[in-house]
Amino acid sequence: MVLWSFEKLSFLNGRRSGFNVAVQNKYTEFGKGRQIAYYISLVYWGVALCFCLGWTFEQISVSTHKLIHPPISTKTRLNNNETLHYPAVTICYKNEDRQGYKLNMLKRFNLTGYWKNDDGRYFNDTWENFDWGQISLTELWNRTTYKANIVELQNLYNVTHNDQMNRHMSIVASLNNNAKALSNTVNYFYEHGRCYTFRPKEDHAGLPPGSQYGYRFWLNYKYRPIQYPISSNSAKNGSFNILPHPEEYKFLGGWDVYIHDPKDSWSENEPLTNSHHEHFFVETGTKAQIKIGMIAYNTLNMSSDPCGTNSITLCKESCRWEYLMESIGINCSLPFTYPKQLGPLNIGQCNTFNDTMSMMYHYRDWFRYTPECTKRCWRNCAGTIFTGQLLRSEIMKQSQKSSACIEIYFPSGMYMNLEEENAYGVGMFLADMGGVYGFALGISVITLLEFLDWILLKICRLCNEKFPCKRNKVSPDVGKYFKYASLPDLSVKTEKEDLI
Repeated sequence: MVLWSFEKLSFLNGRRSGFNVAVQNKYTEFGKGRQIAYYISLVYWGVALCFCLGWTFEQISVSTHKLIHPPISTKTRLNNNETLHYPAVTICYKNEDRQGYKLNMLKRFNLTGYWKNDDGRYFNDTWENFDWGQISLTELWNRTTYKANIVELQNLYNVTHNDQMNRHMSIVASLNNNAKALSNTVNYFYEHGRCYTFRPKEDHAGLPPGSQYGYRFWLNYKYRPIQYPISSNSAKNGSFNILPHPEEYKFLGGWDVYIHDPKDSWSENEPLTNSHHEHFFVETGTKAQIKIGMIAYNTLNMSSDPCGTNSITLCKESCRWEYLMESIGINCSLPFTYPKQLGPLNIGQCNTFNDTMSMMYHYRDWFRYTPECTKRCWRNCAGTIFTGQLLRSEIMKQSQKSSACIEIYFPSGMYMNLEEENAYGVGMFLADMGGVYGFALGISVITLLEFLDWILLKICRLCNEKFPCKRNKVSPDVGKYFKYASLPDLSVKTEKEDLI
């Protein structure tokens, strides 16, 4: 009975499976020992079959989940282009106290000093004597921060000659020796005062590598007439200039330089800054060369983590201030609270001591509301990460001790390209399924075709039973099947062939 049931498991009628043949060859003889061996064989065959079915089901579940939620791999490629897109550069001036504000102007507004110490402590009592309601905070930031005139190199003499006594700073910025290739914006910040951001214009975005094609900044450069060296006649007459004794080192301030993606804005709140930025500090009286590198990335746009096209830094800034004003119940703004790129906030500025101190206190909590705003603001799928290295820093002349020169450029056209892609697809899914079925159950494509043939035969049998075909009458001595004439056996030689 058992052998008959195994024989029925064969897919094709008249064809027996390997297991069926093995059972018939081994266990068809009578005897008690043969029966015990037969049942033992059924046990380990059943255990093995259950284990293979369970393992196959597990592998199918894992592979199906990987197909629906494929893992992500990153493809790295090193490219070499003749032209590269230059980054945006944000610069902020710091005085000899490492502050972005003028101390003498703060005292004119009845502030006792800086509200932040060198060790990072903040002092609210600095603002107690400020004329609240009489002077706006925007006017305070405008007059106490360091304002610079953006000029071209050919007009530098007129600017420095007229503004030298007024202690106004000047910035000469050029890209590829062209000042018109850059656009600039100005923003207020809480700790940096006033900062200037320079971006390449669209028609000057792609430039060759090399120092002659990169950025060049002359910061607070004072024009001086050319001083000729001492002539030989004065040396003969004994009129020599005595070199002054070297003075002790004294810090006179410097410039914070931030290099970042031109498509995104820079923020002093680093948790809100989506794009990576490189930070350098160039001291006054020095000339610095900074070489930069570029890493372009392109990530996948997924439903669980979608992408956007707008600046995520500006989105997080506005989101953070909306949450902040709602949480503390204050409906006023500060000069640095809302980026100018987003337009007016349509609310008044803070004009009382308590509201202003409360807003500044919560502003200094840099990480607050960052998780909430990260969910609200979509990331950018494509972007650029700029890296930098300070090559050298030279000391300028004594007459330029309050100035600085910065050169930023690509040393070569090589850059890295990072691209995300799905690491599991339909092809790998079919390969895994073929390996699992073939290893565990011995199923292949041929087995599937045999199974389809078995289904087709079953359908044909059912159709013949329901709709019997009319058959021609045949004589009783004629069989149902025709006999084909067999070919002669070529190995048997005939008598004629033997005679030949």
